[in-house]
Amino acid sequence: MSLNVQENTYEVRAILQDGTVLDLSPALTQLSWQDMADEVAQRATVKLAQVKLAQGWLNGLLPLCTAIQIIANGAEVFRGSVWEWEYASNSSRDIT
Repeated sequence: MSLNVQENTYEVRAILQDGTVLDLSPALTQLSWQDMADEVAQRATVKLAQVKLAQGWLNGLLPLCTAIQIIANGAEVFRGSVWEWEYASNSSRDIT
């Protein structure tokens, strides 16, 4: 059996405190998630480009405890909360 990873689709969404669902996919630059052997929960790392949306700069819209969903090929594969984040204001302007 052959698997073509280019046929996979991924979406990342943030559910803001006011209930607004924010599609982060256009800003997505890197994504990984995994079940850790020594931990009870899954862990995801989402790297986003710092962009300005109608609501404001992306890093200002994602405070700690923001709910995050990862959708792969139309099915939810991860749901969690932002526990820590890092903003690099260098030339790459990334949010991790």
